[in-house]
Formats: sequence, structure tokens, C-alpha cells
Amino acid sequence: AAELDPLRPLLDLSALPPERLAAALASWPGPHPWILPAAAHAPPWITGAHQGIAVRISAHPLVAALCRAWGGALVSTSANRGGEPPARQRSELDPLVLGDLDGLLDGDTGGLAQPTPIRDAASGEILRA
Repeated sequence: AAELDPLRPLLDLSALPPERLAAALASWPGPHPWILPAAAHAPPWITGAHQGIAVRISAHPLVAALCRAWGGALVSTSANRGGEPPARQRSELDPLVLGDLDGLLDGDTGGLAQPTPIRDAASGEILRA
């Protein structure tokens, strides 16, 4: 998302200790995904079998502009299959992944050397380093 407000109806931010919520909020906008507690009514196509939702408030100008043009948050996944190296260019996308995409936003990636860590906001634990 470009900002937190469109996500608030899907989240139960009151379930987080204030200092844990503050840590997540302080990292945004930026390349920092956090697992935040899902609201009881969050749809299963977003939560899957989990009690939380992975959320990122992006500082990437193209992603933020796309979210604002859409009028809310986007649901997306990584551009690579689990265990495979990240795709940094369109030419590096696995053809099977490319065939499953509904859309592709052309532009520069964030330029990070490694995939971003994913943290659990309730515990602060790093789930993916």
C-alpha cells in the first residue's frame, strides 16, 4: 500500500503492544514487510491459513503511485518461486511465474541486494532473513 489507511479495515492493530506497532510504523514507508494481526473479518484469500497479513507501506514511487491510482492496497507476491533467486529484471522472471501474472509494472526495482526480511509485528521475530 502507499499508506496504512486502506489496510486498517483488514487489520486488528489493537492486538499489538504499542511498542511493537510503533516499530512497524517507524519503518514505513520503505522496504519493510511486517506480519500484522488480521481482523476477524479479513477474507481467507488474503490471510490463507494464517492469523496475520504481510503488509508493506512502499516508498517505491511506481508502487505507491499504482496503489494511489487504484485507490487502495494491492495484493501481490514475490516475483520468483520459493527457493529460487529473486528476479531483478523482467528477463529473469520464470516463464511459469510470468504466465500466472495478471499484470506487470515495468520499472526499476528497489535496488536491494537481498530480499527484504519479513518480521512478525507481535514478537519482533524475523521470519525471513
